[in-house]
Formats: sequence, C-alpha cells, structure tokens
Amino acid sequence: MKRVLLALGSLLLVGGCFSSNYQQPQEYDLSPVDVKFSRPVSLGNFSNLSGCDRRFLLSENSEMTREEYSRWISNPDLMLMRSLAAAIPDSATQGAVPCCRLTLYRFTWSCDEAQLTAEVMLSYGTETIRWMFQAKEKCEDSSAEKRVAAMNLCVKKLALSIQEKLSSLPEQK
Repeated sequence: MKRVLLALGSLLLVGGCFSSNYQQPQEYDLSPVDVKFSRPVSLGNFSNLSGCDRRFLLSENSEMTREEYSRWISNPDLMLMRSLAAAIPDSATQGAVPCCRLTLYRFTWSCDEAQLTAEVMLSYGTETIRWMFQAKEKCEDSSAEKRVAAMNLCVKKLALSIQEKLSSLPEQK
C-alpha cells in the first residue's frame, strides 16, 4: 500500500512539473546612464525604502501590486548604483571627492508612467547638499520593455540632477 501511494504521489509531483501553465519570469536591468559627471564622485550608501524588490511594483488606484512575471535582475538600489557608476569620469584623482548617498522612496509604475522618487545627499568636506528628486516618464504601452525604457529615462534625469548639484560644490583642493 505504501508503494502504491508513493508511486501515485511521485506521478502527481512529476506531472505538476511538466504543466504547460508555467511561465518563466523575464528579468530586466537598468542601462548605464549616458551622462558623464564633470568631476569624480564616490557612491556611498544607497538604500531602498520603496517597497520594490526584484519584482516590478505597480501602483493602481492607491493599491500596490507586484508583477509576477517581470522582475529586475537585482534590487533597485543596487541597479541605481551600478547605473550611476557609469557617469563617474575615469580620471585618476588624488585627495577627497564628493560622496553621493541616496534613499529610494518610489520605484514603480502607475497607470502609464514610470515614477522614481529619492532623497539624494552630496557631501564634500563641510558642504552638504540634500534634495528630494522626483521624475515621471510616460510609458508608450504597458509592456515590460517600455516600462523599463521609461524607468531608464527617470534614472538619466537623476544623473543630470546629481551633475547639476555637483557643479555647485566647491572644487577639489
């Protein structure tokens, strides 16, 4: 009797593994920004308080839902750090450089737009600049590829905002 139950249980498990309903989740990544900062900067702590993990986070009618079949290759804070690292000039520097820290509050899509909200802090010596950054970009349609493209535009706006604030910090000594 035990063998019969074990055999039936095995068939059910194996049969479930070959179900045609399974859909492999697609993974997406942010592109490196095509902006170059005017001076070197170190990337400090980037934290994620957005509620978004690797799965896409959608906001509709004041309700947050997660997309099960589209997900990020990594957490948003790590992808942002890697994407912004492309903006740092390759020049070797001696001495201190400004440090950029970021707290991510929103990394979602709502209806037909990507939304990125973060608190950004640039510090250099005794100077500190802190600001809230917000960007929204329209998505051409609701496909994952178009959503990612819109989020990449938000990240580019973030890089441009950092560049603008970097230029207001005193020069290196």
